[in-house]
Amino acid sequence: MDYKDICTKREYEQNGEKKAKWFKVGTLKTTNEGKMFIEINLLPDTSLYVFPQKPRENTGQDTTNDNEPQDNDPNLPF
Repeated sequence: MDYKDICTKREYEQNGEKKAKWFKVGTLKTTNEGKMFIEINLLPDTSLYVFPQKPRENTGQDTTNDNEPQDNDPNLPF
């Protein structure tokens, strides 16, 4: 398992010098099989799974939610 920190940056000025402070907000985990998921500290006991983005299909319909996984997606773990 590989772990990476997910951080947010807050910039501020001190004595006329720009500085940045980093805050860890979660963890990106990659399994040995290459599957990835995110744990966000603000959402305890919740994992967000990461999937490759599918190419858009031009169907002429409203594509507002095209990037959301569909219930019949065979890659979903549930």
